[in-house]
Amino acid sequence: MTLKDLQPLFDIEFYKGAGYSKLNNMKVVCSKVFNYAMKYDFCDKDYSIYIKFGKQAEKRFIHTPFTHDEISALWKSDNPIAKIVLIYIYTGLRPIELTSIRLEDIHLEDAYMIGGVKTANGKNRVIPLHRDILPFIKDFKEGNIEFCGVDGKSKYNHFRMPFNEFMKSMKMSHSQYDARHTFATLCNEYELNDYLVKKNDGVLMQRFNKGCLYSCKHRKIS
Repeated sequence: MTLKDLQPLFDIEFYKGAGYSKLNNMKVVCSKVFNYAMKYDFCDKDYSIYIKFGKQAEKRFIHTPFTHDEISALWKSDNPIAKIVLIYIYTGLRPIELTSIRLEDIHLEDAYMIGGVKTANGKNRVIPLHRDILPFIKDFKEGNIEFCGVDGKSKYNHFRMPFNEFMKSMKMSHSQYDARHTFATLCNEYELNDYLVKKNDGVLMQRFNKGCLYSCKHRKIS
């Protein structure tokens, strides 16, 4: 086992939301394994010392939700990145969860997907799809959205740079996780049941339409 085998494991855990403490503990375990292996001549080099992960993992919980005006601007944009961001906002998915969904788990006719990572309740959950993003999901399933695919055809981190460039072009300052935070913020703003939001992690976004998202004043819920 070399660094080429180890580093991707840490990258995946980071993108799933693992914090600095967890990643550091993983590295400690790897170090102990390598020390044992070197002691008994199973290997002659400790690759764990080369594993990298940023301390910025500790700061990932500080998020800024997209404003109503920003969401409106995303709908008006013809950039494919905007479609992906709207999928995240309307589903509450973690960044890595979308690209982890399998083709057979996308059910367009019944408007739902099955997916999720990280927690026991979050894995293999039903993710209802709002009618407004169904065309985006169709494009996603058919591989027509650049930087985004299914069944391992693309990687979450491939999307990071295009996302940042798109945010800059839109004069917005957001991380990819801000879309998920926006979902939770909107659910709270419209006083949706907190238990169901956490339990279903996306189901109540079905009640939002674009008019509702654009205007808090009228509180229109479909």
